[in-house]
Amino acid sequence: MYENERNLDYQEGLIYLENRGFEVLSVTTDGRKGLTKIFEKYYYQICQFHIQKGVLTLLTKSPRSEAGKELNQINKTFIKDKVTEQDLTHKIDTFTEKYKDFLAEKSEADPNKFKHQKILKVLKKYKNNMKYLFNYQTKPRRV
Repeated sequence: MYENERNLDYQEGLIYLENRGFEVLSVTTDGRKGLTKIFEKYYYQICQFHIQKGVLTLLTKSPRSEAGKELNQINKTFIKDKVTEQDLTHKIDTFTEKYKDFLAEKSEADPNKFKHQKILKVLKKYKNNMKYLFNYQTKPRRV
């Protein structure tokens, strides 16, 4: 990402293309905050690869906990296995239920914080982006 990249730049680029007669059929972005609003009238997709890499950064390649390993496996395979939104939602829900006690553990250093914050961030990342990860599978194609 460029230091001076702004959401306004995306909006201006969109206006530029439309003013020159381009028909924008869909938009895929890296998931930058605020872009869903700018592109709300288009088929909007968040790049699955960017989400996958963001999750990998939080989990690392070799998580220590069983929960981390399992979530890492879900993350590594959801693109390769071409899962649907329903499949991934089910996997995340099943994971969350299975590890609910683990996820609820508090930090020994600060009992006001959760112990497994990175795993919780991953789950939040999936939850917040789920409706934009699979539009390419569900939205009708225009030609």
